[in-house]
Order: sequence, then structure tokens, then C-alpha cells
Amino acid sequence: MQAAAVGPAAVDAIVAAFTGLMQHRMRQPPPPGIPTVREFQARQGQVGMRWLADRLGWG
Repeated sequence: MQAAAVGPAAVDAIVAAFTGLMQHRMRQPPPPGIPTVREFQARQGQVGMRWLADRLGWG
């Protein structure tokens, strides 16, 4: 399947799922040996929320 064949609703769903995962995982304790991963996940969740807000017209 080509990327152009994917509808906007499918893109929104994938971005929402990824954003939700990042928002959930950032709240977990850091895994041993990777103390910065939760901050990375928090930033990714913020980017996803901004993208969704822009795509879906959330004021």
C-alpha cells in the first residue's frame, strides 16, 4: 500500500495511538540503565498532542 492511499482518519488514529502510548509510558518508573527514556517519551507525547490538535482543529 502506498502512503498516499492511507486516509486522514487512519493517520489520526495512528498518531493518537502512539501519543497515548507515550503519555502512558512516561508515567512509569524508568527502566534500569535508561534513566532518560521517560523524558524522551514525555517529549514525544507532547509533539503528538500538538500534531493531533493541529490536525483535528482543537483550538
